[in-house]
Amino acid sequence: MNLVKSILGSWYKYDWIRVPFEIVFVILPVAFTIRTFIFGLYQVPTGSMETTLLVGERFVADKLTYWTRPPKRGEIIAFNDPTIEYSDSTIVNFWQRYVSWNTQNWTKRVIGIPGDHVKGVIEEGHPVVYL
Repeated sequence: MNLVKSILGSWYKYDWIRVPFEIVFVILPVAFTIRTFIFGLYQVPTGSMETTLLVGERFVADKLTYWTRPPKRGEIIAFNDPTIEYSDSTIVNFWQRYVSWNTQNWTKRVIGIPGDHVKGVIEEGHPVVYL
């Protein structure tokens, strides 16, 4: 915290100034960065993942993996609802996609990857997916 000490100078010795300063300008930005770009907390919104994940269950997902490689078959992924209408403004669009934490998410299992042919049919009253 030498940087904080150099910024606050003689005021550093007062806890009532130093502690709020460290919380607002050190801890909150680090937590914001981790929550926005590294890990996300998601909630399963529908029953489409039952029996693996139940409606309302929460899970933590890492956001960095898919910057380095594409999703693999069988992985569970979470992503923003694709029906959301994003703003045309670059800044507002960035905020909506990456920063806003109240966006509805979808939680799904990857069943097909590029090059696969997927077919969904109803057999005996039950949905079946063929790869």
